[in-house]
Amino acid sequence: DDNYYPLGSTSNDPSVFAYNNETKELIFQYDYTTNFPNSIVVSDIFYDNSVPQKLISISSVSEVSNKLEFSKDTENNFIINLNFKF
Repeated sequence: DDNYYPLGSTSNDPSVFAYNNETKELIFQYDYTTNFPNSIVVSDIFYDNSVPQKLISISSVSEVSNKLEFSKDTENNFIINLNFKF
């Protein structure tokens, strides 16, 4: 679920951005207002928001990657890394 904060609820905590069920890859994002992001570490565990809930354990963590978001309209509908023609 978007805007699900399994590791805390402050602006410095990551929220779930996407999950790939085939690869089991979970992608987190941080709010734009984050000044001191709380790290995600291999020892982190949390419950997902499914019914019934499942316990999730982080098995590996990749380096942080910064991605640009673009909006094609004025409604703040952002998409990551669009291919714009200039």
